[in-house]
Amino acid sequence: MNHCLHSNTLAKIVCTVTLITLYFYFFSTRFNELIELAVQMFFALIGLFWVFIVSPFSRKVQISERFKQKSENARIVGMIDFVLEQKYKKSISE
Repeated sequence: MNHCLHSNTLAKIVCTVTLITLYFYFFSTRFNELIELAVQMFFALIGLFWVFIVSPFSRKVQISERFKQKSENARIVGMIDFVLEQKYKKSISE
């Protein structure tokens, strides 16, 4: 199993950290309340958009990895069945 970060995952991490950093920067200083509310709503919308976009893809990745493992196991079991059948075919027919 490869544990390296893919560029897509790395981009998601960088964007998330950037948004969090900007959020802390804007709200640690004093803004006009209307501007502060607008920026806060903007970040909230981006956060919700991010959650709804990223979560289905992460679930698909988990399912595809699980499917790969199951298909690999089924292929191995099929090969073992074939080898055992060939090995014991002679003894069954005798």
